[in-house]
Amino acid sequence: MSYCFNPNCQQPQNEPEILVCLNCGSPLLLSHANTSVYRGLKLIGQGGFGRTFLAVDESQPLKPRCAVKQFFALNSNFVTPEIKAKLINSEVEQLQRLDTHPGIPKFLGYLEQDGNHYLIQEFIDGVNLAQELAEIGNLDEAKIRQVLQSILSVLDFIHSQQVIHRDIKPENIIRRRTDDQLILVDFGAAKFVTGANLAQTGTVIGSPKYAAPEQVFGKASFSSDIYGLGVTCIFLLTGVDPFELYAFAEDRWVWQDYLPSPVSSSLSRILDKMISRAINQRYQLAAAVIADLKPGLISVANNENTLLATVANQPSNVILSISKTGLQLQPDKWNCILDLETNIFSPGYTTIDLSADGKILAIAGRDCVEVWRLDTQTLVSSFEVRNAKISMSSDGQILVSNNIVLQETDGPGTKVWHIPSKNLIRGLETNLLVSQSMSLSPDCRTLAFGGVGGRIHIWDLSTGKRLHKISGHSGWFKFYPAVTSLIYLPKSVRIPELTALLEINKNTIQPSSSSQLLASASFDKTIKIWDVDTGKLLKTFSHPSTTIAVTPDGKMLVSGSSDKTIKFWDLSSGELVRNFSVSGRVSKIVISPDGQSLVAGGGDNKEGAMLVILDMVTGNILANLEGHQTRVCGLKMSSDGKVLVSQGGKVEVNSNSQLKIWQLY
Repeated sequence: MSYCFNPNCQQPQNEPEILVCLNCGSPLLLSHANTSVYRGLKLIGQGGFGRTFLAVDESQPLKPRCAVKQFFALNSNFVTPEIKAKLINSEVEQLQRLDTHPGIPKFLGYLEQDGNHYLIQEFIDGVNLAQELAEIGNLDEAKIRQVLQSILSVLDFIHSQQVIHRDIKPENIIRRRTDDQLILVDFGAAKFVTGANLAQTGTVIGSPKYAAPEQVFGKASFSSDIYGLGVTCIFLLTGVDPFELYAFAEDRWVWQDYLPSPVSSSLSRILDKMISRAINQRYQLAAAVIADLKPGLISVANNENTLLATVANQPSNVILSISKTGLQLQPDKWNCILDLETNIFSPGYTTIDLSADGKILAIAGRDCVEVWRLDTQTLVSSFEVRNAKISMSSDGQILVSNNIVLQETDGPGTKVWHIPSKNLIRGLETNLLVSQSMSLSPDCRTLAFGGVGGRIHIWDLSTGKRLHKISGHSGWFKFYPAVTSLIYLPKSVRIPELTALLEINKNTIQPSSSSQLLASASFDKTIKIWDVDTGKLLKTFSHPSTTIAVTPDGKMLVSGSSDKTIKFWDLSSGELVRNFSVSGRVSKIVISPDGQSLVAGGGDNKEGAMLVILDMVTGNILANLEGHQTRVCGLKMSSDGKVLVSQGGKVEVNSNSQLKIWQLY
């Protein structure tokens, strides 16, 4: 179909391929720079300042789709055609600068034809947030935070270019189908409006439901865009018309009364400040909102469903400060976001695990296991398992717990849980097997744990049967597939008195083998390579180690030791490649996803804690992360290398272990 661009055409639909509208006689093609020829296909949007068409560029062989925005004629007794052209050209120049941001459609061109002005932009194939709300219902807190992070980034950019959007609303935020990227559309419409237009009854810049009070009177500022985004978010959270969310008789917002489920106190504070009707009480800069959102991994409220957060006692590393106005971010390269204490921590060593995206944290305590969603500060699940060792799947959906069974009513010693539903998937009769450490394979099919007597037990979770019992080593361990990318986020339970076991890239040791391999380090001062399917010992390295990891390319095994060294071993030849010295005993190591740096944790209660970032090639210290009072006995890193969780030992006999979350910039 061809769609006529003439705003006055009564029957704009035409057959494909024709050149002139059969109803009004207007040309059906728009020419740009004598090369691009745009044909309208259908009308996809209309507002007070113009219309948007889905079109194709017929000058290109593949006829790519694009969006054509038509601006209505600017009629004014005070604005000459020359001034109109200057205003429009200025706007075009701004749009050309803005399209460098990934959250803004690409600018393709500008043209004038038959007295109408047209902007040609990239077509975003997706649904806007108003449509998404109608299709799937209210957005939850996680999605609202995604909206805020994405659109605030766009606002921060355009405001730096001295541009105010002036029409932030759900209809102007599109979720692209291909990658879920949020795109802010409809730039510049209000910029084409003159003072004469504002004098017309009922004409305002922007949409009344989402427009800030000052914007209604023609005095929009950067803060007005923040207000519009805030109102957009409370609408998406509640599904209620914004006019209904404000109690005019009481002169206050009542949006929280319409929430289908509560949101975190931190998000509530941020949204309330964004939608303050008083400009001097509202956020003035998008960057300030972003700063308050970043530390929002953990809530600071004190209630039974909230982690208790305290600020780390190291000014050079701390980026979180708590005040009456909320959380403030002080950017640095390596920063401790939070120093956490929770009520569920047992007086002994605690067990933690982190999902690959760094958003799901599992904490095992004396009486239960709790699973938290860090980006929304919500308790996802709680399991009544006492003194358990835990391991979690990389996607944060499956949790395996193992604890000592003292009586039959306690059920099986090892349980497999579905975290979102809290359902027990399977129990394993491991009652007589005391787990010292445990790990779940990435495909959630195989479980391995080290029991008493120096044995490694391998279980098939699909059948609930034990596959092998490997004698020789026991300690920390971790499964990895033939591709070693999951090495970035170790899932093993890191108990200081024991050693490490993890699976490595089998092709570097035995290319003909199709089975999984494990590498273990033990107190007999050896590192051993095992075939999991057969239990056969394949290779032995002679070196005392307390923790091991594998480089992302699967070529080297890295070991840390209580002798204050970190060694790199060639997995094919078994030769020692590098040897770095550090300031303390090494308890745990993790390698960054890009293979450029290594995090080493350790120390001891006498010398104090050690937590350092090392260059993988030179061994130079890139950062010294301070704050732990006792040795670091656990490390977890997200798959993008930006979130690090470190676990310290007890400060006093009856105290909890320290737990810190670090942001890596």
